[in-house]
Amino acid sequence: MQGKKKIPFAKVFNDDRTVEPAFRPLPQFMGLRKINSIGWAKANKVIHLSAIAYNLKKHLKFTKYL
Repeated sequence: MQGKKKIPFAKVFNDDRTVEPAFRPLPQFMGLRKINSIGWAKANKVIHLSAIAYNLKKHLKFTKYL
């Protein structure tokens, strides 16, 4: 494995790799393949609602066994 990157671009690239797995379940399990809204604000709402739905689904799955 390579050592830590010193240049700013590589640091941003590595940060992107750590954030992206958090959004991976949305297209896989929630059907969010394409955002059909125009504008950052509306796209942000779609992402937030999908993330909330995923978290609720996960919460219901794990509280069933308590």
